[in-house]
Amino acid sequence: MQQNVLICLLSLSLFLLADCRSHSPEVVPPSTVLSKDSMLSVLTDLQLLEAGIDLGLVPITGATVRPDKQYAVFKKHGISRAYYDSSLVFYSAHPELLSKIYEKLISDLSKKQAEK
Repeated sequence: MQQNVLICLLSLSLFLLADCRSHSPEVVPPSTVLSKDSMLSVLTDLQLLEAGIDLGLVPITGATVRPDKQYAVFKKHGISRAYYDSSLVFYSAHPELLSKIYEKLISDLSKKQAEK
């Protein structure tokens, strides 16, 4: 009987702990980093660039070409490599945000692929 009560209390405690965690406020990116939508857009372009390079659709002829191609993506979005890097550090420190961005990225890329 005591063991059943202990198991019940332990289960209730774990449930309450999980419930409290799920209601924690969402982290809002500061103005010093890319917004979630902007980060999604940059990451999408970088993923498409990498896929193009891997498939041989984007020619590369040297070790410095890949950073040059990435620079073109940053220029398109009006950001510097340092700004992107600091944004990536922020989102990496908040995996729940980065995970949502990558889920959307995968969903968007899958939709684009299905359209072809």
